[in-house]
Amino acid sequence: AKDARALDIEVRQSSGQQLHPEAQGDDELRLLAIQGLMNSDPERALPLLKKVLEGPGSRRVKDRALFVLAQNGSPAARQALGEIARGQNNPELQRKAVQYLGLFGGEESRKTLEEVYASTADAQLKRAILRSFMLSGDHARLFAAAKSEKEEEVRREAIRQLGLVHGLNELQQLYQSESSPALRRELLQAFFLAGDATKLVEVAQNEKDPELRRTAIRNLGLIHSDDSGKALQAIYSKETDRVLKAEVLNAYFLQGNATALVAIARSEKDPELRKATVQKLSLMHSKEATDYLMELLNKWGRYETPSARCIFAWVHVCFGADRSSASTLRGNAARDECKTRNADCERLTRGRVSIAGRAPGGPGVDRVRGPADSW
Repeated sequence: AKDARALDIEVRQSSGQQLHPEAQGDDELRLLAIQGLMNSDPERALPLLKKVLEGPGSRRVKDRALFVLAQNGSPAARQALGEIARGQNNPELQRKAVQYLGLFGGEESRKTLEEVYASTADAQLKRAILRSFMLSGDHARLFAAAKSEKEEEVRREAIRQLGLVHGLNELQQLYQSESSPALRRELLQAFFLAGDATKLVEVAQNEKDPELRRTAIRNLGLIHSDDSGKALQAIYSKETDRVLKAEVLNAYFLQGNATALVAIARSEKDPELRKATVQKLSLMHSKEATDYLMELLNKWGRYETPSARCIFAWVHVCFGADRSSASTLRGNAARDECKTRNADCERLTRGRVSIAGRAPGGPGVDRVRGPADSW
């Protein structure tokens, strides 16, 4: 019955018939009638809409009424929405009104939000206002908050929102003037949100703080582009710090960049970094990674050192090869070499380490648990 009455109201609205919302006995039907009246006679409908917002109706009905109010661009409707955003009426709807001012409002609405921001000490409300500035693309007010806000969590929110609106010039200025490592890390995250690989490369190569360099490298790994891949390659080739080189390997892994990892596995002289590279390749579902691991297994007999044989014994276990096949791995020789190198290798080649919860040698691998994690 309610659906039929709602349909009747819509038909009457579309045919231009005059509606009387006050005559409707149901809140939702009354709201539907008010919505139609807002389109044809907003001056008459606005007091009725305010009555719904201030009345004892359900939160759902009030939310819908607020949405109808926000969609109307008249000065009176904007003023009413601003009053709710200031918390003067219906404080439970305040944050929703803030959101709608950002979505549907113009410069006057943003001025209202700026006034509310300056007058409140409520951090949650301030963050909601910053998100509304983001929705409206307001760089200037987000930049002002990121520079002058005393509450660090609110500043971090302003920085994040600047990243989402691609406020690169503002972020550059903030990074140059900021001294807090925590906020500088937040700025690097904002550069990532803005997709600015250039600044991340600059920080990764020139920043003196090693933690900030690691953050920049990690974020480069989250940007899937040729430029970021080339930048990581340049950083790896010039870097001497093993920890930072390992971070580049992690970044390549995040990118799913098997090509770069295979190249490093072929050329890296540091055995620890080479092991880490092979470990990552063994976890990648990539034809290039698979082909390289098979190549390693096929070349087993060419490697004479215990450490090299241990690497390939580990690859053999991770890759799920048949440990009984002497032609593939020469298992007895590998086991003897590993005994002299590391007891953990012996455990691996004997098949006592479970792989991703499956029996050793089982098909596929999601994550390797065991001694390999400590290599």
